[in-house]
Amino acid sequence: MDQLPALPDGATIIYPYLPEGVSKIIAQGSSSFIGKLNEETVLKYPSVRGEDWDRFIVEKNIYEVLCPHPRIIKSYGLDKRGLTLEYATGGTLQDHLRSLDSVRSITTADRIRWCYQAAEAVAYIHTKKVLHCDISTRNLLLDKDFNVKLSDFQGEYVDENGVRHNGWALENNKAYLPRPGTHSDEQSDIFALGTSLYEIMTGHEPFPELDEHKDGEEIERRYQKKEFPDVQGITGGSVISKCWNCLYKNAEACMEELHEIKLGQQNASTSGRLSKVYVFPDATTAIARLWRVCNEVMLWTVGTVAIARGVDVSLAHFGRDLEFGEWDSAEVDERTFEVDK
Repeated sequence: MDQLPALPDGATIIYPYLPEGVSKIIAQGSSSFIGKLNEETVLKYPSVRGEDWDRFIVEKNIYEVLCPHPRIIKSYGLDKRGLTLEYATGGTLQDHLRSLDSVRSITTADRIRWCYQAAEAVAYIHTKKVLHCDISTRNLLLDKDFNVKLSDFQGEYVDENGVRHNGWALENNKAYLPRPGTHSDEQSDIFALGTSLYEIMTGHEPFPELDEHKDGEEIERRYQKKEFPDVQGITGGSVISKCWNCLYKNAEACMEELHEIKLGQQNASTSGRLSKVYVFPDATTAIARLWRVCNEVMLWTVGTVAIARGVDVSLAHFGRDLEFGEWDSAEVDERTFEVDK
C-alpha cells in the first residue's frame, strides 16, 4: 500500500462532522463549516471542534451590533454548536456571477443594483464602527429575492466602551490594499469593495491570469504601483477606480455615486422609446386583455375607467404626457395612446 505523503509541520487534518441538527454541509471556509439546519437557517461552526471559538464570539457580537438591517445576514445567536444564521438560498454572489446559466440571465441593471447594495452594506457597517476586513463576492450572499446581504463578520469592531475587538480576518490578495503590516481601516474595506464591484460588473476577478495564492507577490506589486485593471468602458468604472485609489472619504460617498448611476441606468432604459398606454372600462378587462402580451401589468383607476401599462412605462409620465379626460365606462372600450417619452 502506498504511503501517504508526510504532512508539513504545523498542518492540521480537518475531518467534516455534523453537529446536532445539521443535515448536511453546504459550504466550507478557512476555519469553519456552514451546515444546513432547515429551509430558513444554517449553522456556522468550527472546522476543528473547539478551536477558533474567540472568532465566533467576536462575530456573534458584531451581528448583535449590526442586526437587523436589510443588507446584513440575520443572526439568531451563538450556542455550544456554533452560530445560527439566516439561510441565503441564492448562494454566494461569486458563484452566481460565475454560473453559465446565471450569466445568460444577469442584466446590467442587476449588476448595478448588486453594486449599490454591496456599497450600502459597507457604508452601514462603518457607521456602526465595524470593519469587515474580508469583503468579497464570496461573502456577499443572495437571498430568495436575489438581493445582496453581507456575511462573515470576523473583522474588527469597537464596543460601547471604546475597546477594539479583532476577529483576525484579512482580505485575499486581489482585494488587499497594500499597507504597512496588516492594520485595517475604512479605506482597506473600500479598496476591497472596489474589487467586488469590478467582479460584479465584469464577471471575473482582477487579473484573472494570476492566481491569488501563487501570484500574491505580483498582485501586490501591481497594486503598490497602482497598475490596476483597465476600467474604461465598464459601467461604474469611475467608482471602481476611486475605490482602488482611495479617493472616497467614506463608503457612503461611494454608495451615493452608485445610486446616481443606478438612477441614470433606469432612465436610460426607458428613454427614446414609444410605449403603449391602454384605457379599459375596468381592471378585470385590462388584465384579461394585456396579460397575454405583458410579463407584468400595472393598473391605475381614473374615475370610472382603468389605465393599464406594461412594466416599461415610467409612472412619472402619467398625468404629464397624458390628459386623461373624463370617459364614461359605457362609451370606453379600448383606446391606445402612443406616448413619446
